Amino acid sequence: MKTILKILIPFVLIISIYGYNSEAASASTSETVFISGADYQVSDYINSSSSVYVLAKNTGSDPIFFLVVGPGLVAESKVYTLQPGAAWQGTIKTNSNTKHALALYCGGYKCNGTGNISLK
Repeated sequence: MKTILKILIPFVLIISIYGYNSEAASASTSETVFISGADYQVSDYINSSSSVYVLAKNTGSDPIFFLVVGPGLVAESKVYTLQPGAAWQGTIKTNSNTKHALALYCGGYKCNGTGNISLK
């Protein structure tokens, strides 16, 4: 039995290390995303949920659009608009019970903002 374990344990460790896939790994419960300039940014994914809590703030001089997206950047919510100097917080009900991320899109050239998505 000890001989089998001595052979089996290193084999299992090697397979688990080299077989690790970050996309398939469990996501976190809260992720932050920042945007600056004429660009778009997407947070990392959080765990599966049918509704999420979002905080977003626009500190730039152009509007920012944000929405919740699923795997493959598929839209999971409607698009929200943040005017310069505005902030938004609330719960967003998503279209499916899958991993979600927060996407921020600049509506001009001088965007600056922050967003956070977390489990409700």
